[in-house]
Amino acid sequence: MKKPATKKTSTPDTKVSSKVAVKAPAKASVKKSVKEAPKAKTKSTAAIKVSAKRVNTSKVFIGLLGEKGSGRTYTWQKIFNTRVHTSKNTRRFFLDGIDYIEIFLINGSPVERKTDVKNILGDKQPEFVLCSLEYKPGVEKTIDFFLAEGYRMYIIYLKPGYSDNKGLELFEDYSLVGKLISAGVTVSIRSGKENPERRISEIRELALGWAVANDKLKAD
Repeated sequence: MKKPATKKTSTPDTKVSSKVAVKAPAKASVKKSVKEAPKAKTKSTAAIKVSAKRVNTSKVFIGLLGEKGSGRTYTWQKIFNTRVHTSKNTRRFFLDGIDYIEIFLINGSPVERKTDVKNILGDKQPEFVLCSLEYKPGVEKTIDFFLAEGYRMYIIYLKPGYSDNKGLELFEDYSLVGKLISAGVTVSIRSGKENPERRISEIRELALGWAVANDKLKAD
């Protein structure tokens, strides 16, 4: 005598959490309407575009970001022991009394100079760039350029700046810093009111690490 066929029953899908298993509806799903939180007011800085190019660790960009009078130019003067200007050629950046690397310095943010960074570099493609960046609308164009060229980017944000009269307040707005981090830029915060030796040491350490890894150290 044949046994009656048993019907196969389908088990509804389940969503499993770490605590309770909750049965999902078998058919229709319910759409939930989500109200967007009001956007916070921020400074007018355009979005940083993430470069599609692969980051090339043989090319490094170190930027000093800050508002006018933050201490960017003073930092370069302490590094090179003299007043420095943007030049058309690379210059020596001594990591100690003997060893140095060739770098390209942009002292005076392209935004301040009301020019495109491409006009400053010309047809040059320097491997190591030190650059002043003024925190104001338009700074993202310079950042986007070096991202698109595949530079490994480090930015030291001088906040509060040397001439900042707002005491120890750090940020009115996090928007630009957040965009930089999202784009893969390494950002550190340093006070422009403090002795610049800490940030100078940081820049030298980054330069030395790059030089050793890429065999770029030269001796005077």
